[in-house]
Amino acid sequence: MAALLLRDLLRIALPGAAAGVLLCVILSRLVASSLYGVRPSDPISFAAALLLVGAIAAAASFLPVWRTVRINPAAILRDE
Repeated sequence: MAALLLRDLLRIALPGAAAGVLLCVILSRLVASSLYGVRPSDPISFAAALLLVGAIAAAASFLPVWRTVRINPAAILRDE
């Protein structure tokens, strides 16, 4: 049950992260003159940002997954 819910949540988060990285690569050229000591397409910065967004998405999905796992499916079916 938890795996199904996590897979659905990842289906939402992964395209958003991919679109964010693509937009970041495109827009990083605009701020290249403001950056000091970092290339506009620094892979370490992109990886750190993706890890941070992934950790936030995992933390945000923890409570719904935890609540779903605790529910007894038989009790829900009887309450119809």
